[in-house]
Amino acid sequence: MIADLRSATPGYFQTMGTRLLAGRYFDNGDSPDSRKVAIVDETLANQAWPGQSAIGKKIYAQHYEDGHFVHRWTEVVGVVEHIKGHNLLKPIRTQIYMPFAQCARWHNSYVVKSDGDLSSLVP
Repeated sequence: MIADLRSATPGYFQTMGTRLLAGRYFDNGDSPDSRKVAIVDETLANQAWPGQSAIGKKIYAQHYEDGHFVHRWTEVVGVVEHIKGHNLLKPIRTQIYMPFAQCARWHNSYVVKSDGDLSSLVP
């Protein structure tokens, strides 16, 4: 199964307004030294484990560690609704999210939510 892999910090899904469907979001306890964890989208969960809970299941996923890509068994701790990052009409690819602290990437995007004037955040 091919999936997009994304790194996310605690608070990412809440900022995006993405609903948690099962399990938990990432938190500060998801550190480089803790067990490897992932959150998957509902599309992947339904395809990989139809009729079952994805929580506690293991995926063999690519991690980026010390400048190298390595594959590690990773425990699913959460399922979120599919984020339509490729197509607004339908899910294109499934998605796996890993804590940024466990799987930092060199290409980053930022999501910022504010109650105030967003232009004040530019500097």
